[in-house]
Amino acid sequence: MGAAHGWIVSPLLSEARESMKLAPPRVAAAVVLLLLILRLPESLFRAEFYADDGVMYGAALADGIETILEPYASYLIVGQRLIVLLETLVPPAFAPLLGGVVALIVLAGAAAFASSARMPWGRRTGWLVAIGVALLPASYPIVGNLAHVIWPVMLAMVFTAISRAPRWPVLESGGLLMAGLTGPGALLLWPLFLSGPRRRLALVGLAAAIQGAVILSQNGVPPAGLDPAALPVIVLMRGVVTPLLGPSITAALGPALIVILGVPLLVCLLRLVWTSPLRWQIGYTMAAIPAAGLLMSDASASWYVHVEQFARYFWILSAMLVVLIVMGRRRIAAWPLAAALLVGMASEARMSPWDDMQWSERSACIGGPVACEVPIAPGQGWAVSWDPAERER
Repeated sequence: MGAAHGWIVSPLLSEARESMKLAPPRVAAAVVLLLLILRLPESLFRAEFYADDGVMYGAALADGIETILEPYASYLIVGQRLIVLLETLVPPAFAPLLGGVVALIVLAGAAAFASSARMPWGRRTGWLVAIGVALLPASYPIVGNLAHVIWPVMLAMVFTAISRAPRWPVLESGGLLMAGLTGPGALLLWPLFLSGPRRRLALVGLAAAIQGAVILSQNGVPPAGLDPAALPVIVLMRGVVTPLLGPSITAALGPALIVILGVPLLVCLLRLVWTSPLRWQIGYTMAAIPAAGLLMSDASASWYVHVEQFARYFWILSAMLVVLIVMGRRRIAAWPLAAALLVGMASEARMSPWDDMQWSERSACIGGPVACEVPIAPGQGWAVSWDPAERER
C-alpha cells in the first residue's frame, strides 16, 4: 500500500510543484491587469480611440494591409499596425476596445515578466516589481493606449536582456524580433544584449539596423529644441520627482521645491545604481531612453515643464526606479525613494480618464455610404475620416 501510495502521490506532488513554478508569472499578470483596470476602468468600459490610436485606425481603414510597414513618428510599429488591422474587421464601436485590451495585456505581461524564475532576483522581489510597475504614478498615457504600447514592449526587452535563457528560445526569438520592429526599442537597447546569448544580440541588432535605416530615410534626425540651461530642472523634474511623486503633486511644486526635493532624491538614486548588481543595465536604461526622447524631440523646454507632456519618454525610467528600490529595499538610500514613491502611488491610484469623445455613438457612420469625420481628441485635426469613395479606389 505504501509503495502504491508513493507511486501515485509522488508524481502528483512533482506535477504540483512544477505548476507552482509556472503559475506565479501568470497570476502576477492577472493581478497587474486587475490593478490597471481599477486605475483606469474607462480603458475597458468606455473604450475610445485617443489621438494617435485613432490616426492609425483611420490609416488602416483607408489603406489596409499596406500600412503594416508604414513608419509612424519616423520608425516602424509593426505590432500596433497588425492589431489595428484586426480592429478594422470588427464593428467600429468595438474597435478601440480591442486595441485597449491588447495594450493592457502587453503592459501586464511586461510587468509580470519580473516575477519569472528566469530573472536575476527572487520571486518576492519579482512580485514587488510587477505590482510597482502596475502602480507607477506617472503612467499617462501608457495604460490602455495601443499607440504607446512601445514603452511596455521596451520594458519587456530590458527584462529579456537580463534574464536567463528560456525553455523555448524560438518563441523568445520571435518575440524579440517583433518587439524590435515595434518602436525604437531595438535601436536604443541593443547594448544591453552584448553580454547575453548571441542569438538575442543578432535579432535585436537586425531590428536596430532596420529601424535606424527607416529613421534616416524619414528626413533624418530632427534637431534638439532644448535650451541646455533648462536641462538641470527638467532632469530633476522629469527624471526623479515626477516618476516618484506623480504629475499631480509635481505640478503643484515650483522650480525651487523641485530642486530642493530632487537633489537629495537624485543622490539616493545614484547611490542605489552604483551599489546595484545590475548597475550597468539599469543605469544605461534609465539614461538612454529619456536622453533619446529629449534629443529626438524638437519641442522646447516650455513643453517639458508641463508634467503631462511627453511623459512616455520617462516611463521606462520610472519602471527602473521601481526595480532599484525593490532590489535595494534593505539599504537606507532606498527608503526616501520608497517613501516618495508610495506617496505618488497613493495620489495617482485613480488615473484621470481621457475626454469622452462619444466614439461609440459617432462612429456608426464608419463603413456606411456617407463620408464622415469622427473626433478622437479635443482640438482640430484629431479625427478619423471615413470616405467610401476613397475605399472603393
